[in-house]
Amino acid sequence: MAQVDRYLLTLEVDFVADINPIEETIVKKPLHFWRGDINSLEIRSTMPRVTYREEGNPAHDNELEFQPGDVLVGNDGFGPYKNELQIVRQAHREPRKNKVGSIKQEQLFLLDFLKPWSKFKLK
Repeated sequence: MAQVDRYLLTLEVDFVADINPIEETIVKKPLHFWRGDINSLEIRSTMPRVTYREEGNPAHDNELEFQPGDVLVGNDGFGPYKNELQIVRQAHREPRKNKVGSIKQEQLFLLDFLKPWSKFKLK
């Protein structure tokens, strides 16, 4: 179960089989924060795209409709957004993003507690 902390929410991810090492690092290593420019499609954590901008990230698991709670990382086709981490809020398709996993079903409700600029961790 997720650890509920007033200042930091930690969520567990079920990873896809094809996740690559850089994507796994992007998901697990940094402390993420929800970028404050709210959009309805996803929660965006943008620092990984800066930190890992030189790392290649080939496309995989990118041809399906992403569902709420899916964890995505921008692939090589996403230009300056390559390696940005996103958590889906509304179903959509975008082949420039790779599905790397999903928030565990029993923890999806916790996404409602995240607010713009709030911090979170994934494991």
